[in-house]
Parts: sequence; structure tokens; C-alpha cells
Amino acid sequence: MHDYFLQPIPVTGLGSGVIVREDGYILTNYHVVEGVEHVEVALSRGKVLKGELIGVDRRTDLALLKINMKNLPVAVLGDSSKLKVGHIVLAISNPLGL
Repeated sequence: MHDYFLQPIPVTGLGSGVIVREDGYILTNYHVVEGVEHVEVALSRGKVLKGELIGVDRRTDLALLKINMKNLPVAVLGDSSKLKVGHIVLAISNPLGL
């Protein structure tokens, strides 16, 4: 029997996130990072950086990541109480059907 059949197989997954602070904080879903050992963040321009898991909230399916980079473009988060019919919005995921 060949020992190459006993080698561990790396498992990878994909998810998305939103940069919320120019110093590298990224909001994503908890289910994206649940049980991971390492996080890599691929930016839209192709740069891949090591990510650090800062915290999670399983109940709302949210997670916060940090990358070591400055002056990043950020998503401006709005105040949903100020929305009116016809405004353009972006919904991120649908955690637990909330």
C-alpha cells in the first residue's frame, strides 16, 4: 500500500466580507469562519493577506476579521431607520432567517 493515500487533504472554503474600517477590520459571517484554523483574505485587486479572527457572535452569524493593512476603502454602513421606499440597499447574508 502506498503511503500517499494516508496524507491529509487540505480543506478550503470561500466566503465574502465587507471592509468596515480603513485599518483592516472586516465583517463576515460566523458560518464562514466556523471551525477554521487559518484565515486568508483575498482583496479585489488580487492581494492575499493573513487574516486574524477577532471575534464572533454565533447568534447573529457575524464574525470580525483583521488584516494588517492600512488606508483601505471601506463600506459605509447606513442607518436603517432612515431608509425610505426607493433607496438602494445592500443586504449581507440572511443569518438564521432574521
